[in-house]
Amino acid sequence: MLYQSPLHLSALISLELSKLTQAIRLMTHGSQRGCIYVAYARSVTMNTIPRVTVLMPVFNGERLLERSLTSILNQTFSSFEIIILDNLSTDSTPIIVRRLAEQDNRIRYVLDNQHRTSHEAANYLMEMATREFCISASDDDIWEPHLLATLVSMLDAEPQAGIAVPNTRSVDLKDQPVGRPFLKRYEISLMRSGPFFFWWTYLVKRNVVPLIFALFRTSVWKSSSFKTFDWTGADVDNLFVLSVSKNHKIAVADEVLFGYRGKVRPKPPGKRPTWFSETWNHYKYYVPHQAKFTGHIRGLIISSNFNLIQKSLLVLRSYWAFIIHILLFFPIGLLLERWRRDTNHELDKTIAEERLSALQHQTTQIGYLWFDETTQPK
Repeated sequence: MLYQSPLHLSALISLELSKLTQAIRLMTHGSQRGCIYVAYARSVTMNTIPRVTVLMPVFNGERLLERSLTSILNQTFSSFEIIILDNLSTDSTPIIVRRLAEQDNRIRYVLDNQHRTSHEAANYLMEMATREFCISASDDDIWEPHLLATLVSMLDAEPQAGIAVPNTRSVDLKDQPVGRPFLKRYEISLMRSGPFFFWWTYLVKRNVVPLIFALFRTSVWKSSSFKTFDWTGADVDNLFVLSVSKNHKIAVADEVLFGYRGKVRPKPPGKRPTWFSETWNHYKYYVPHQAKFTGHIRGLIISSNFNLIQKSLLVLRSYWAFIIHILLFFPIGLLLERWRRDTNHELDKTIAEERLSALQHQTTQIGYLWFDETTQPK
């Protein structure tokens, strides 16, 4: 029999009640914020305080979620916790997370009480990060087993660095690498040279991957937030990367440690517009947006620790970036987007269609900008 005596049963009940009381105390912060914590009392019995918080927002991620979480849980560096914010998934995401949480007490599952955009979810998760380091994770990407060990050791070795970036490569559905590493040698050298040289490159390139999936000192991560500055909601992640990197050194790993799965959206329904008409329609929204974005960049430069000459050069660089993005990068990007929508692979189609079908409101596509009909300017 499981319980051999009433005394034994009473002792076990008392122990479990004690654990539950501790768990409720830890969950008070989340309950005050209006979300529901679905966690396990045994998660508070870890022997050591984790050094890293892994933050993962998820919505209907059943297709690749378990594979992604397994790659995180199999890290050689084990001093971490995972906080998963479920944006009211309608698939088997909660079942998958609960099952894995029963097997590994480092997982903390948070069921949200409202739908949030990806940026709102990131800000919400940011409030829960209390450890020394934090890192953002996606529900479909893959980590190499020594990713955390490498990045943590880099920040430990360089106290002046606030961000440790893993080199990255795209992966397919079978987790096999595709293409070349995202960061080239000259980019890695510039990033290691200091914030000014990183900004000089990033102002034109503006590729948030892998920067957005870097390991941050939590104080650095919380020094900024994801803030929308117009109705499109675009370039919020670019503004965040620039904000957190303006006064902090960046450490970069040469080795590819992160497997990224890019996604494209399916073709919009209805008649396909010509490239010229689509480009003209986009420009009406894109040019004002880029003008606002450039203004925010200028504000970040002025408030930074760069010297006067560096600030002047970066402001001129931001104006140059505005011009070439409008005249060159944007029309080329539209061509590539149209091509990818026509030739997207199975992962792109399946995930995009599943996520679109779960939306509760009508959306309209403008290139890679998506917005609600109710928020479109008149």
